[in-house]
Amino acid sequence: SACLAAVRADADAVAQAHAGHDGLHARIAALGEDDHYRSLFVPDTAMPFPAFQVLMERTSWHALAHVRGNSTQALQGTCEDIRTGRMLMAHSDSLLVAMVGSAMAERNAGLFTEILAELPAGTAVPATCHQALVAPTVAELDLCLPLRGEFSFMRAAMANQPEPEQAQGWLHDEGKTQARNAWQMSRTCSTEVQAQIRDDRPLQLPAPPSVWSLACVANAAGCVVMNISAPVYAGYPPRMQDAGAQLRLAGAMLWLHSQPRGPADALDRLAVMPPALRSTQRPLQLSADRQRVQVPRYGRAGDGGPALISAPLPQAWRPQ
Repeated sequence: SACLAAVRADADAVAQAHAGHDGLHARIAALGEDDHYRSLFVPDTAMPFPAFQVLMERTSWHALAHVRGNSTQALQGTCEDIRTGRMLMAHSDSLLVAMVGSAMAERNAGLFTEILAELPAGTAVPATCHQALVAPTVAELDLCLPLRGEFSFMRAAMANQPEPEQAQGWLHDEGKTQARNAWQMSRTCSTEVQAQIRDDRPLQLPAPPSVWSLACVANAAGCVVMNISAPVYAGYPPRMQDAGAQLRLAGAMLWLHSQPRGPADALDRLAVMPPALRSTQRPLQLSADRQRVQVPRYGRAGDGGPALISAPLPQAWRPQ
């Protein structure tokens, strides 16, 4: 929500920072026409990755376009980047790529609502935004496909480790470790977990098998390593759910922007928006100043980030 304010505070510097980047901007925009991401490299710890950080490069450029009066261009570009982010979320064979896509979609969806809130009622919104802000699907949020790629990556990493000495080999069985890893990586693919995602419930992933089991007697080291990594991987699905919540909020604000103002307040009007944009688990609430709608965040609870996901109400729906 600070993006527009930051750009306004130093618009000339932002413009200068983007000077000469027209080709990069065009290449980022073109990604939205693709329908998947696949790495053609054999999974390996040394395989290269693209410079993903540049995918966020256009965000301040969109904000600058709005600040300088070209709001249509700003909305068009923001929605193009939402579309690209969502493609990477749903159709990537890499956990890293999917999470970059979710950050790209979430950040641009937030900027979209900030721009929209400053536009007069009835302002036309590009068709790209109506296409980019449909309700997210389970396939975009479940990480099933990206974690399959992550499993292949980790399997290659394990296979490239030096052969253990005999004493260490008694504590580690690669096949059993791979099997345990396969179970861990496939949890979000289960019918029950996908139902939780569809209903926007806080995810309850199956607990890892106990290390105090016969399967771990001859694989103590592998079981311990997998148990250490389990909480890390359990943190990604809630973050994807939160990206989905930000997308739903953006879709809800786009829908509300198109509604004529009547006697009902914003929450009453939002109660009849398309069901796919609602969450019974995270019903919309008004902020204390009644200028924004917000829902609780599921992920990253302990990293100092905001506890709420929010979006400003369209101009016509704010209390006078």
